[in-house]
Amino acid sequence: LAIVTLYYIYIYIFRRNYFKLDFVKKNVLIFGQSETITALVKELKSARGFRVRDYEPAPAESKHYSVKNLDLVITGSKLFKESPTAWDIISKQFISKGIVVDTDFNVYENVSRRVPRESIEDSIWLLRGIGSRHEHRIYHTLKRVFDFGAACVLIPFLLPLCGLIWIFIRWVDKCDPVFKQKRVGVFGTEFTIYKFRTISPKTQESENETLTRTGKFLRRFRLDELLQLYNVLRGDLSFVGPRPLWVGEASILDENIPNHNIRTIAKPGITGWAQLNFKAPPNYKTRNGNQSLEEKRAFEAAFTRLSYDVWYIKNRSIMLDIEIMVKTVIRMFIKDSRVS
Repeated sequence: LAIVTLYYIYIYIFRRNYFKLDFVKKNVLIFGQSETITALVKELKSARGFRVRDYEPAPAESKHYSVKNLDLVITGSKLFKESPTAWDIISKQFISKGIVVDTDFNVYENVSRRVPRESIEDSIWLLRGIGSRHEHRIYHTLKRVFDFGAACVLIPFLLPLCGLIWIFIRWVDKCDPVFKQKRVGVFGTEFTIYKFRTISPKTQESENETLTRTGKFLRRFRLDELLQLYNVLRGDLSFVGPRPLWVGEASILDENIPNHNIRTIAKPGITGWAQLNFKAPPNYKTRNGNQSLEEKRAFEAAFTRLSYDVWYIKNRSIMLDIEIMVKTVIRMFIKDSRVS
């Protein structure tokens, strides 16, 4: 008993203080000026495993940079275009001495596990990132087999619960318990999604949607999404993938966000990387010539969600899908308001 107790005390203390040790932290030197660099500096300063030694717009020819205890040099994506002498300095003072040099885009993705905005807007970089990865065909086969098999197993067990929810909505809210809506699937194909109703039919087509009396409870524990197992069985959805967008919302975002339709490369899912890491999006029912402040914030939020979706598409694998499904179980008990 003493050994077990002391062991877990040791593990707790070690985990709490591990990143406070100097030899654990990566010493980083950053060169460049860009939106991604600014965001990356902020990320690295808040991350526990990094120490930003210095941050300069460009390397200086007259300066000698010490490589002692230096682990990584990060360069902005536009550094070599904006500073003609940068390549010679970095190659002589860092690369020739064995110091790892990487771009701001790559480091940002590794640290934040989402892609930076600039890389999404750069079509060539986006194509290189998504198109150059080798994805074995067996991944899609295994994923479809799992989706179909899991849906076949879960549906019989969940039918009684679905029946109770149907009766509960009908009795309390006195409306059609099943909500149907056209959504955008893989490669832009449209399909009808099925969910338990959580929005009042009277406000469904208005800008200010209101939840039904049962809607708040159903959404809190994601019970409104149980009917989507039917979509998984049909092949419209996967268990893991980008969120399937309402067709009206998708058309608005495609027009306002560069390369937004890239997310349709992957089959949409009930849960996904963006759903785990970012709060539920607003509705895009209004469409005026000049965007209001609220609309601009909505598009910024959509851009952030897209950055998580693109990261998932670039890194998707069986192990990542398993990680997402495990974390989804935990996420069910966390309110949207507590998610970044």
